[in-house]
Amino acid sequence: MTKFGEAESALHQVDTSITQIQQFLATNKDSVSSNDSSVASIYTQYQDIRNLMHTAIGPTVLAAEKKALVGLANPAQKVFGASMEARVMAAASKYKQLKEVLDEVGGKVEQYYGNYVRSKEVVGK
Repeated sequence: MTKFGEAESALHQVDTSITQIQQFLATNKDSVSSNDSSVASIYTQYQDIRNLMHTAIGPTVLAAEKKALVGLANPAQKVFGASMEARVMAAASKYKQLKEVLDEVGGKVEQYYGNYVRSKEVVGK
């Protein structure tokens, strides 16, 4: 599989992970009563997908998008065929959409995790 194909596949995994995190946050409103492993798992899952988006998916997809845009602006510099160009533009759009959602969800996860940690510190005192 090409690096771009791997990034496309990872985008689907990120989408699924974000949905799982959103569902967890929606059904577990009170971080204090959540069990340790669930909170740790969600926080780790968020960090993993955030890192994946920033280190692997983003650079690959955005570099491909840049090449596609150059080709669209100047057909003499086209490096992708129509089908690949469409895939690249769809992946770039999906990446940007997921990045926005991840930023929003990330804030909620950070707040949820912070509340959870503070509740454990109060109990431990």
